[in-house]
Amino acid sequence: MPEEEKYMGDFLFDLNTIPKVQDFVENIFIYHSTDDPVVPYEHAEKLYSYLPKAKLITLTDRGHIMQIEFPELYENLLK
Repeated sequence: MPEEEKYMGDFLFDLNTIPKVQDFVENIFIYHSTDDPVVPYEHAEKLYSYLPKAKLITLTDRGHIMQIEFPELYENLLK
């Protein structure tokens, strides 16, 4: 993998190891708001492309999701 593909912003990932998470975790949810000023939405899409069994939940107008109330998360955790 080219070195530049291992980066998502300032974070260094070995993206080849991410799909292995699916072997240990039954449900993977990726929550991301399209207007996140800290982490671009494209990072969620890139992560999702490595986790085909995951569910990408796209939010709008939620910023960086630093909120006390997060009904979408609670709904999926309680299933």
